[in-house]
Amino acid sequence: MIERELFSYSKLTTFKTCPYAYYLTYIKDAERKDNVYSFMGSTIHGLLEELQQENITKEDAQKKFLDALDSTEILDYKFPTPNSKKNFKECNLLYFSNYNKIDADEFKIEEYFEVKVSHVMMRGYIDLYTINGKYIDIYDYKSSSKFSKKELEEKKIQLIIYGLALQEKYPELEVRNLYFDMCKYTKNERGTLKERNTVENQDKKGLVKVKFNEENIQKAKDFVKEIYESIKEKDPRIEKDWKPNVNIFFCENLCSNLDICPTAREKIGAKKHYGRTR
Repeated sequence: MIERELFSYSKLTTFKTCPYAYYLTYIKDAERKDNVYSFMGSTIHGLLEELQQENITKEDAQKKFLDALDSTEILDYKFPTPNSKKNFKECNLLYFSNYNKIDADEFKIEEYFEVKVSHVMMRGYIDLYTINGKYIDIYDYKSSSKFSKKELEEKKIQLIIYGLALQEKYPELEVRNLYFDMCKYTKNERGTLKERNTVENQDKKGLVKVKFNEENIQKAKDFVKEIYESIKEKDPRIEKDWKPNVNIFFCENLCSNLDICPTAREKIGAKKHYGRTR
């Protein structure tokens, strides 16, 4: 029996970021190593699921968040700088202390989906979506820093794929709003995202809205098709076909394959020794 080939948004973006990371992860099936952001991101997602279902209190969430942050020391997961850790801690604690569940007629958490985008079968899990009357609103939690305008153009494809999946599942309903919930951020009086520890009023969610329209749907289809075809052009039997794309910050702090990527380790070693990459 031939196994169906399924892709996810993160699988496609792994290839776009670094083809060699894709090769190690999805072809060699190499063991991946967590980092501080993936570990804490998973923790935050889990706590928000519990809060939305009213299984824990805000105080419980703050304590569990701090416990997880403490455990990063034991696990040797490093933040890039002491200040980045301080900022991450303060902003997320303020998010939990100001948290309010999203009220809806019905909501679903971490629901699995499969949907065909262009000719590619995509899959994933939706953090949260709500149904109110005939409308669906979708939320994706982000514990990262806010996106630049350029980054948002690519990141929004994730939400569009979610929208296509729910549009197929609920043909009688309308996908209305797509949101990134930027946990570290609130909005000031002008609607600008600001880190929570830099403003007095921290009660507003840092929501970034994405339009579910034909233009964005076409962009999502084009993106999926282009990356999928680029992957298929490479030979999975030939390792050198999958070129590493070394970005020092990404490799040091976000890549789960650093320990087994000789190119990245060499570049990082050169930077530490000479103060620059060779």
